[in-house]
Amino acid sequence: MNTVSRALVTGASDGIGMEIARCLAQRGYNLVITARRRATLENLASLWREQYSVEVLVHACDLSREEGRVGLLQATIEKGLQVDVLINNAGFGTTGSFAELELARELEEIDLNVKAAVALTHAFLSPMLERRNGYILNVASTAAFQPGPFMAVYYATKAFLDSFTQAVAYEVRDNGVKVISFCPGPVETGFGEVSGNNKNYLFKKPGADARVVAEAAITALESGRPLKVAGFQNRVGVLAVRFLPGWLVKRLAAHLNSPVKPG
Repeated sequence: MNTVSRALVTGASDGIGMEIARCLAQRGYNLVITARRRATLENLASLWREQYSVEVLVHACDLSREEGRVGLLQATIEKGLQVDVLINNAGFGTTGSFAELELARELEEIDLNVKAAVALTHAFLSPMLERRNGYILNVASTAAFQPGPFMAVYYATKAFLDSFTQAVAYEVRDNGVKVISFCPGPVETGFGEVSGNNKNYLFKKPGADARVVAEAAITALESGRPLKVAGFQNRVGVLAVRFLPGWLVKRLAAHLNSPVKPG
């Protein structure tokens, strides 16, 4: 990765995205960071400029909306920015029985988790192919490998993202561009609180440290392999899903996404 110089990271205001951006800045990469919270992004940009002597550009937007995606792309064009590393990290989940969840929120989840990643991958892939150099890392999840009752849309979006990413990786495998599906398990971020899943069995035990997961993402970038499941236990779990009967896999996922019972 020493031939690239600028990375664009979505969902960079906290959690995995923030830590990946920090890791890249620490390695000397100039950054474009984006999320909805401008003040948080500006604070991080100021800190990283001082700590790592890199250029950090801020673009606050909502990537679940078409105007947010178009605005981000236009900003990179107007500034003449060459994006050498794209990290599609922005995303969120929802928890509950699908029939009882608000449809607008579910569709917003699809727009951010799927449409934004597809749109940005498409926009930046062609220039990378022309240069025969570049990296795209799409943050999927171990949720990608099985259906997830009570988080049905989230699991489905991650399954799409993993399948899409690995397919594109195959298409460009001989053209100097690396496309990677990065699949962490539960991580200690604000995800559980936003999704309503923080009181469920999945988060009964502390998740992985976001900084450790970010370092695994950087390792995945450097390897260039199309799929990286972060963490030994997660890799064992993904392997086990292939051999367990479908009814049991769904029952286990439903249990993990259900509230912890008192006592």
